[in-house]
Amino acid sequence: MKKITPDPPVLSLAAAEANDPLLDRAAAERALNYYLQNHKPLRPLGTALFAIPHSVNSEAALAQASDLLRCAGACANEA
Repeated sequence: MKKITPDPPVLSLAAAEANDPLLDRAAAERALNYYLQNHKPLRPLGTALFAIPHSVNSEAALAQASDLLRCAGACANEA
């Protein structure tokens, strides 16, 4: 009887060391530190079309943008 899929390759010693859980833990900690420490890329203000103050939270900014888009849609329908 022939096998459709071949046997998996035998792992060498170097490949076994590459699966070290300590290396995975270090990579996970770096990723979590990057994303959970409120990392924001620096952007020069001279090239921005608009600037949002740091005192405005995301929910309020999205609600304001939604209202503006709804008004723009209504104006476009009337025109």
